[in-house]
Amino acid sequence: MKNHMPEPKPEPKFCKDCKHVRREFFDVIISPFRPYRFAKCSLIAMEKNADANYLSEGHLHQDELQYSSIARKYNDMCGEKGKFWEAK
Repeated sequence: MKNHMPEPKPEPKFCKDCKHVRREFFDVIISPFRPYRFAKCSLIAMEKNADANYLSEGHLHQDELQYSSIARKYNDMCGEKGKFWEAK
C-alpha cells in the first residue's frame, strides 16, 4: 500500500534571487533593512516608448524598468509564479 502524502509546495521564486533584478539607489541608502524594496526587473519596461529606446540604444535605462513588486502582481508580466525568473 502506497503512502498518499501530499506533495510539498515548490519554494517561491524570489526576485532577490533572480538574475534580472536591479536594485535602486534608494534600496542601498534609504532602506538598508529592506534591500530590494524598490528593486526593478531588467526584462520589463514601464512604458511603451521604452521599446523604441531599447531598439535604438540596445539597453533599457533604470528609469524605464518596471518595479519587481508590480511585475509580480500581473501574469502578463512575470506574475506570481515568476515565469521569467532565472537564478543568479
